[in-house]
Amino acid sequence: MKDAILRKANNFFMQIKALDLRSGRVFSLSLQNDEQNNQAFLQMQCEDIETASDLIQDLLGDFLKVREFESEAKFPHLMEKLNNELLVQIQESNQLKGHFAANISESIQNLKVSVVKAEASLIINDVTTMRKHYAIVQQENGQLIGEYIKRSNNHQELVHTLKELNNLIRFASNLRIGSCQKLVVQQARECIRKQTTEKIQAIFERGRLQSN
Repeated sequence: MKDAILRKANNFFMQIKALDLRSGRVFSLSLQNDEQNNQAFLQMQCEDIETASDLIQDLLGDFLKVREFESEAKFPHLMEKLNNELLVQIQESNQLKGHFAANISESIQNLKVSVVKAEASLIINDVTTMRKHYAIVQQENGQLIGEYIKRSNNHQELVHTLKELNNLIRFASNLRIGSCQKLVVQQARECIRKQTTEKIQAIFERGRLQSN
């Protein structure tokens, strides 16, 4: 670990370089305190959002007892994955959810009609027609089971993707402290609920949606 500490007049400057044992990558911290204006600035260069969020919570929150801290963050590779993988998968899964629901509803309706027709044929001893309708029942039942399986698989994929997204929301919120931290979680989850996930990148990077 390499570090430098400078003090000039009312200003305090500290720079630290260290190795992240989890990723094997070097990160740096620069902390500047302007006592005259009662302000402090932290600049961090770190490629891993989880490491960055842990550092902010441990150093600023736990050690320095900072109660309010807002930040701007840039993680280009992570945002590329967010936009080109996670959010696309969520959008596709939500679209497929409606598709599977429509197919299941149609299969159930066809099943009801075929069962009624088969029972009616049985009443009038029309065995040939009864067998025909029960064959349709068997076919529709197979399709219905298939749609349920596809819907279940789609749901599991959606749950997995949302879990990964929620982890990113947690890391992004932990880049802030206090009310700013809570605002990230609140606005990001609201975007998921309203399916306006294209706004999540702005929340991750700036800590909030810009007011209109």
